[in-house]
Amino acid sequence: YNTFQHTHKAHSWEEFRKSTLVTDEILQAIRESEIFVCDLTHFNHNVLFEFGYALGFNKKILVLLNPKICLEEIGFSGDIYKNSIFKNIRYTPLSNKMDILDAIKKESFEENLFGKLVPEKNRTSNGEILLYIRSGEKNQAAIDLDDTIDTLSKDGYFECIVDDPTEVSYNTINWYINNISRSKHIVFHFLGQNIKDYFLKNANNSFFAGIAAGLGKRIIIFAPAKYAAPLDYHEILCQ
Repeated sequence: YNTFQHTHKAHSWEEFRKSTLVTDEILQAIRESEIFVCDLTHFNHNVLFEFGYALGFNKKILVLLNPKICLEEIGFSGDIYKNSIFKNIRYTPLSNKMDILDAIKKESFEENLFGKLVPEKNRTSNGEILLYIRSGEKNQAAIDLDDTIDTLSKDGYFECIVDDPTEVSYNTINWYINNISRSKHIVFHFLGQNIKDYFLKNANNSFFAGIAAGLGKRIIIFAPAKYAAPLDYHEILCQ
């Protein structure tokens, strides 16, 4: 791509693999870019965080996905995507590198995606609002975290908005992004890696954490020990 055109300079994440500050350099590269291209075929949590981060900066977005790849014990990528929170975000089918080049050459980018998902009136914090995205688990750690946030809310430290999967089985992507936009603080409680469906639930949360980071929100992620934290957000994850 760089050989045959000179309008844009394409950078791959692999250019930063030799750096000890790979996360900082990738996020800086996203901030400085006009266009963000990602492959969501495997729902990689690092990639989803970076996708959310780019969305928070309202970059032009190109989502690539090979719908025929089968993820172990989960299903085909195309089916997963169609049934996920991302289903209303258009993706370009991918089977080889020529598909990537063709999509970029045709400029198949989604412009102002953030603007389409978030009304302008919801783009700033309204006071000390905390968004708490619960795990839905009933273990002692989850109960203690619930009690702590409930106490702080009752003591007037902040207004609390809670995403509780035990009460509402499904919130839309617009609900999450709107509430992330209007909140000042975001607390995520990830599922443990031994829990059924943890991978996709935490994939969603990785994406939302990226959006919150891109919008400059105050974020903390809790996960049960031992949790293999993705590189992009291991510094804001507490076990």
